[in-house]
Amino acid sequence: MIKINGVTYSGTKVSIINGNIIIDGTSIKGKVSGVIEIRIEGNPASIETDANVTVKGNVQGNIDAGGNITCTNVQGGADAGGNISCCNIAGSADAGGNIICSGSR
Repeated sequence: MIKINGVTYSGTKVSIINGNIIIDGTSIKGKVSGVIEIRIEGNPASIETDANVTVKGNVQGNIDAGGNITCTNVQGGADAGGNISCCNIAGSADAGGNIICSGSR
């Protein structure tokens, strides 16, 4: 389950750039603006956004966020404009803020 500003979607690959939402390669009609809140419950394949993102689960591939990243594990790499808070990152990690990896859960 993917929630973007309170609206629920389903899919595994999420991209939100400049307010345009693309889920599993399909553009979602309309744009989001203002403060964007992304919450994902499950194990998405990958995420690309210019906002903050919280994942209750494991990211199966890479995650790239313009804001903060909060998740359990990242199987690929993680790149954040803000902070990264997770258990483990299998690939490389780059953050404009802090990187906090607390080990396996």
